[in-house]
Amino acid sequence: MSGPIANKAASVAISGLVAGYGSLPVLREVSLDIKGGTVAVLLGHNGAGKSTLAKALMGLVTVDAGGIAVDGEDVKGLSTAQRLKRGMALVLQEHAVFADLTVLENLRVGGRTSGVGGDGFAQACDMVYELFPILKEFRGRTATSLSGGQQRMLAIGMSMMTQPRFLILDEPSIGLAPKLVDEVMAQIRLICRQLGVTVLLIEQNVEAALKICDQVVALRSGSVIFAGAPQELGSAMSVLDLL
Repeated sequence: MSGPIANKAASVAISGLVAGYGSLPVLREVSLDIKGGTVAVLLGHNGAGKSTLAKALMGLVTVDAGGIAVDGEDVKGLSTAQRLKRGMALVLQEHAVFADLTVLENLRVGGRTSGVGGDGFAQACDMVYELFPILKEFRGRTATSLSGGQQRMLAIGMSMMTQPRFLILDEPSIGLAPKLVDEVMAQIRLICRQLGVTVLLIEQNVEAALKICDQVVALRSGSVIFAGAPQELGSAMSVLDLL
């Protein structure tokens, strides 16, 4: 598979990150290194701070202390739009697509975020259609007419239109049938390996995530309690014990 550009997967360094909502800190001195060209899975119980970390990385919640560096460049002071232009992207759990727009129109919105147009837009669409062929078949349908799984594919496709080097996916398997979970996970691995994208995967489906990841990070109450290779865990049950 070939994309419209040859991405250089970004490395990400998070150091002593304290972030939250107003005066309530959710993340407590989170430090984490994610190597370029890898898939890191972020695990934790509900309320552990996983989504807050994703939003902090994209400038969507207040960061009170610590640093965020992409390829050695401090991005903490940048706006969300500026981070997008530097190759960072986030796919949220909900409201990730425009329901009344067609599949193609949603992809066009994603392309506009990074200024992709003309031949570049067509090439980016082809790349997304290679990842998720059903989107090509349904490109004239509105997003609201798609199944939940197809909408998740579209949301990931929209993020790929921005030509990311660091992609954060928040619960991409939520609500999906087991067969579709495996398909989406395989495509996430392909995005990393063949399209040069570093991936931070927030996921509750531990078994599926462990099959594709290079690194496991576990959060508890806003703090990192484990970071290492999946082989160090022994089994999915040992991950659950950490949570």
